[in-house]
Amino acid sequence: MGIKKIVISPTFVLERIYKSRHPLHHFDMYRIEASDADSTGLLDILGEAVVVVEWAEKIKSQLPDDTIWVTIKVMGENEREFIFEYPENRNYAFKNVK
Repeated sequence: MGIKKIVISPTFVLERIYKSRHPLHHFDMYRIEASDADSTGLLDILGEAVVVVEWAEKIKSQLPDDTIWVTIKVMGENEREFIFEYPENRNYAFKNVK
């Protein structure tokens, strides 16, 4: 994506924006109730930018059907497993992922 900064969790600020060819909006919904999701601005930018949401399961019912879900499982001290779930119309995003 061309982002030069290290991407860190927006835990205490709710959203961090990284400028690049496709702007990245990184949200953390840990402290947000589902009923408050629309006040974060998240729902307004869906489809206009790359959006990453931590704790997205808290607002799952408000996210679009074509959301790509990434689950990160801790397998060991230095080992992680990434699980990608996506609808058929998004499989192009993973054609080169191994």
